Amino acid sequence: MPLLFSYGTLQREDVQRSTYGRPLVGYGDELVGWEPALVRIADQGVAARLGKSHHANVTFNGQHESRAAGTVFEITEAELAATDTYESPFFYQRVSATLASGSTAWVYVHAHAVRRAAPGDEPILRALRLEALSDAPEAFGSTYERELARTEADWQRWLSPGATFLLEGADGHHGIVACGRQAEGPAAVDLMAMWVRPAVRGSRGADALVAAVCDWARAEVARVVRLMVFDSNPRARRFYERHGFRLTGHQEAHAGHGRELQMERDVQARGQT
Repeated sequence: MPLLFSYGTLQREDVQRSTYGRPLVGYGDELVGWEPALVRIADQGVAARLGKSHHANVTFNGQHESRAAGTVFEITEAELAATDTYESPFFYQRVSATLASGSTAWVYVHAHAVRRAAPGDEPILRALRLEALSDAPEAFGSTYERELARTEADWQRWLSPGATFLLEGADGHHGIVACGRQAEGPAAVDLMAMWVRPAVRGSRGADALVAAVCDWARAEVARVVRLMVFDSNPRARRFYERHGFRLTGHQEAHAGHGRELQMERDVQARGQT
């Protein structure tokens, strides 16, 4: 029978009864090479129903001393399928992992997690930025050659005084966004350099990046988040509209790129992501 390792809500008897129709009997164990993490719940209705703002998650770092504690349960194949159904609305995926006891168990991890970039992440920033310019050169007000010429000090400046967030999964890094205060208006934060790999578009990873920027803006007591999107990129415009961004009427012309349209949204209003 399959083994299921849970570090979150599936350890609760009420969740087990609603998912499997019975309580489970398990024993404590640990994931090796993984560390606890949190995933923000973007859907405010779900957050209110669960009474919390974040889901528990774990991220793989490959370090033997890193451990994530939880409980191992023996379940049936039908119950494993029921677990897939339970976890899928929250974008968790099932992976096989080795436990401290030596057993191998199924564990559910969020398909993509967002973390703030820190010193030492400069090679990751560079690789993602160059990949973004290769994938969609028309979507950015820069060029591959310009980004390629950046020095290590240039990439270090991405980390402050603003913030850069990385979208990552167990198989690597898949997206990036940067943000910073507008010099002429401290009540506004710029969202910049937003990009996710084509393979993960539609997985809510981009939503998580936008949510991270809005959270940072709130913490900075900014009133609005602003961005520029090319008028030749209607898909991006629709994506930002879904997140509450609206056109301001301000435009900028770029030789060879067309027009950039400014969008903004209020991040302090109640109910906003």
